[in-house]
Amino acid sequence: MTYNQVYSSWRRLSKEAIDQHILEALSQNINYYDSLKMGVPASHLDKQEFAPDSQVLDGSTFLKTLINNPNHIGVHTDTGLSEPYFSGTQRLEKAQVI
Repeated sequence: MTYNQVYSSWRRLSKEAIDQHILEALSQNINYYDSLKMGVPASHLDKQEFAPDSQVLDGSTFLKTLINNPNHIGVHTDTGLSEPYFSGTQRLEKAQVI
C-alpha cells in the first residue's frame, strides 16, 4: 500500500501550517524560563547549554520544540484529568491533523 492509500483521510498540511500549529501549541504550554513551577511532573533542558533565545532557533520549529517542549512525565492526554500546564501539546496530540 502507498502512503496516500493508508492515510487517505488525513489532510496534508504545508510546512508553514505545521510550524504555525506547533508554535501556537508551544505558546500554550508552561514556559519554565519565565515561570518556575514546583511539583509539575516535567523537566527541561539546561538553558546555559540550550539557550531558548539562540539565533540558531530562528526559523527552526523543530529545534524550538526540542528546547521548549519539556519532558511531560506522567502527563496524559487520554483523560480529562491532565495537568493544564501542557494544554498546547495535549491539543496537538489529540488533533487529527499534523
